[in-house]
Amino acid sequence: MASAAAGGARLRRPRHGVPITNSAPEVLEMETAGHSPIKVLNYGLITFLIAFPTMILLYELMS
Repeated sequence: MASAAAGGARLRRPRHGVPITNSAPEVLEMETAGHSPIKVLNYGLITFLIAFPTMILLYELMS
């Protein structure tokens, strides 16, 4: 009985904040909740500035 209750509590709490069953607009709304649009854009820019040169470097190393 206690294990079933613990399992139920575990299922109700998504592990990483976003349940798999959500559609894209709902996920976006949950991901950006509590952050200003400027902060979200800044995080996106920083991610791009790190990822893009990394991809180019990996491409050059592999060819």
